[in-house]
Amino acid sequence: MSFFLLKRKQSCLFIIFSILSLTIFAQDTSHFYSLNHFGGGIETQHQYYFSNSGSGIVLPQKRYASNSYVTLNYNYKKIIAGVQAEAFLPALQGYTKYTPDYKTKVDITHYYAGFRSTKFDVTVGTFYDQFGNGLIFRSYEDRQLGIDNTIRGVHIRANPFKNLQVKAFYGQQRYYFEYSDGKIGGADADLLIYHKQDAQHPITLKAGGSLLFINQDSLAYTDIQHNKNVTAWAGRIQFSAGNYLLNAEYMHHSPVAYVPSYIFQPGSALLVSQSYHFNNGLGINLDFRRLELAALKADYGIDDINNNLNYLPSLTKQHTWLVSSIYPAVCENKHEIGGQLGINYLFKKGTSLGGKYGTSVFINGSLYKDLFYSNFNPGESFKAKFIDFGGQKQYSDINVTIEKKLSKTVKGTLAFISQYNLQQGAYAVKTKIVATDFLFKLNTKSALRTELQHMWNQLEEKNWAAALAEYSYGKFSFFATDLTDYQTSKTHYYNLGGSYSANAQRFMLSFSKQRAGLLCVGGVCRFVPSYMGFTLGYTYNF
Repeated sequence: MSFFLLKRKQSCLFIIFSILSLTIFAQDTSHFYSLNHFGGGIETQHQYYFSNSGSGIVLPQKRYASNSYVTLNYNYKKIIAGVQAEAFLPALQGYTKYTPDYKTKVDITHYYAGFRSTKFDVTVGTFYDQFGNGLIFRSYEDRQLGIDNTIRGVHIRANPFKNLQVKAFYGQQRYYFEYSDGKIGGADADLLIYHKQDAQHPITLKAGGSLLFINQDSLAYTDIQHNKNVTAWAGRIQFSAGNYLLNAEYMHHSPVAYVPSYIFQPGSALLVSQSYHFNNGLGINLDFRRLELAALKADYGIDDINNNLNYLPSLTKQHTWLVSSIYPAVCENKHEIGGQLGINYLFKKGTSLGGKYGTSVFINGSLYKDLFYSNFNPGESFKAKFIDFGGQKQYSDINVTIEKKLSKTVKGTLAFISQYNLQQGAYAVKTKIVATDFLFKLNTKSALRTELQHMWNQLEEKNWAAALAEYSYGKFSFFATDLTDYQTSKTHYYNLGGSYSANAQRFMLSFSKQRAGLLCVGGVCRFVPSYMGFTLGYTYNF
């Protein structure tokens, strides 16, 4: 009897989900200030799996899996409301924590109502927000990574004066289909100190500050020293004068116990970014970052990206090549110091290096090291030097990219990359990469893009190669990719498919063999297991 009751409950929830999907879309705050707006849509992805024992791909317990999201937003004058439903039937490979043991799950995950005006906002229910650069607090959704750490509670924003904005919230953080037992509260203020509007030399100076409070009455561990009440503060400044921009923020939090290292210690994060663009086509940006036990979590007994309260960017070149994603940069939030330097220059048309159409050159280098050397016993505290580049190198990346329009219909890209990565194991990975990209505009409706990539690698997997071809005609697009370790297992990881886009709708169908590895966006990563099968995707907005 219980089995039939469970199936009946799931069927009812799925019917509700299907009805909502006719009118619901992901949260879009751009409509909140219109007089009367009802918007919605749907995003859904389905996969059907096959086994391939020859390449180590094992068939999951369920051949079919899908992730679907539908959201409804409505506002009438200054009143807002919204709801989001999610269905995992069961979840796609790599999202199994959403549906343990490959069980199906359909539920209402977001719901909110509130009042919004130019001077004052209040929201009750679920909401997203970010303080400053996110070093102290960031709640957001990234469906590609499977991240959704929305807050359920009360959120208030006010503009009491012309140049001052303050925000405050209190609630609980989402953790998959549950909410953390911990209570979280925060406040943030942004102040415009000085602004000079001048076409030749505009100047702006802004400052901000944030506070965060985390109460963890129930922790997953009790065998070491811990603090149930964690406090954090952050200060930031932003200054721009003409073509120069400075953005700096510092965050500090009270002692916490980290799992599994069991270190009871306060932590901090420092981010300093500077950029300057010369009028002759030269641009320079310099980023510095220091992290010392910098992760803020709703529950320090859980080591999971969905449990993080703040965002710590990787600050490295975000490569999109297939071979460069094999050993991606991971933000090491416990003890890391380093930064990146980026230089771009445009050789103008008519010069010897610019040629007929001009040439763009991008040079980027990043280096990150351990902040300290020593090993510490469980429960011990330590004090690291604030500036110390003597630790072991964890990651470096030196790359040069050249982009040039070769003719009216052809554009080419050539990239050279040298990487060092000690973040994913006991042995350092040293790779050299060469990649090319050519875009051919065939006529007003069609274009062809091709990529060729090669990576030299000294580890057991040795060298890798990849190729891509993508053809677009009007609203249709067709693609084929292949990634292979041609010197060892000689396995081909391919993706063949196409898409159709019309107005606010997009269909996608593909057949692929996925390599197991890390999927990273901005230094935040999740592990994706290997699989082979069909993928069908559909999105619709209105």
